[in-house]
This record gives sequence, C-alpha cells and structure tokens, in this order.
Amino acid sequence: MNAELHRGMNPVRAPGRPGIVVPIVSLLATADMAVPAITVLPAPVWIALLLTLSAWAARRGRRSGAAQLAAEPFAMALMVVLGLLFAHRGHSAGPGVMGLVPHAHPGAGGGVAPITVALALSVVVLGIGCLASAVRATRRIGLVRGLLPLSSAVAMCAMTTWMLVPR
Repeated sequence: MNAELHRGMNPVRAPGRPGIVVPIVSLLATADMAVPAITVLPAPVWIALLLTLSAWAARRGRRSGAAQLAAEPFAMALMVVLGLLFAHRGHSAGPGVMGLVPHAHPGAGGGVAPITVALALSVVVLGIGCLASAVRATRRIGLVRGLLPLSSAVAMCAMTTWMLVPR
C-alpha cells in the first residue's frame, strides 16, 4: 500500500521514538536548569546533547511528519546558552536575571548585549511555537498520548517565563 495513502487512512498515530525521547530529555534539561543545586550534566554537554537530539528529531520527523519536534530541543539548547551568558556575566540564576532590563555591573558594560536579546526572543518564539504544536498534537492524538509532549512544552514555557520576566 502507498505510504501517503496509508498515512491518510490512519491520522491518529502513536508517537514514535522522537515523540517520546524529545519530551523526556527536554523535561530533564528543564529540571536541571530549574534546580541548579542538582546538576545532572554540565551546560556544554546539555547543549551538545540537545542540538544532536534536535537534528535527530528533524531527520526522523521528515519521514514521519513530526519534524516540529526538533524545535523543542533546539529552544532548550538556546535557553542553556542564554543561562551560560548570564552566568559568565556574574548573574545568578533566578527570576528576571536574563537581562531584558539593563543592569549596571562593574566591568560588565552595564547593558544588555544584542545577542542576549536575540537569544531571549528566539527562546520565547520557539517556546510558544512548541506549545502550540504540542496542543495541536494533543488534540489530534488524544490527551493520554499527548500528555508527555504537552507537559514538556508547558515546562519549557514556564522555565522561559521564570528566566526572562523580572519580578
């Protein structure tokens, strides 16, 4: 039977390996960033792992129609890079430290670097896109099978909000 015909006849499919692996790794990365006292992996390892996972999900997703799964680990990798930028500048991880509001620090230049703003905006846009994609997928495949991708996207958006919004 033709693959396109078969795909059209079976619109509700169980998530494949990327549909399970991507949300689990994303949730682990989010938890690792949220609780700095418990470090699972160092940030450079997370970045390499997430970028590799993003490439793998994009490649597998082209065949299965789930290429949007690649956006979540890519967004998480950008979030880790953003966290590293602020750790390098002497900020502690916490609410609002990601610098959308300029701060004056000795030796830090006192402003927000354009790359920081670009990274922050990219993470926000990708996070919203991942959440919308997870909601769409959950509506298509059902709440039980879509709960893992949906919870992963919600956790990523919550972490993004926690990092970027000053209190």
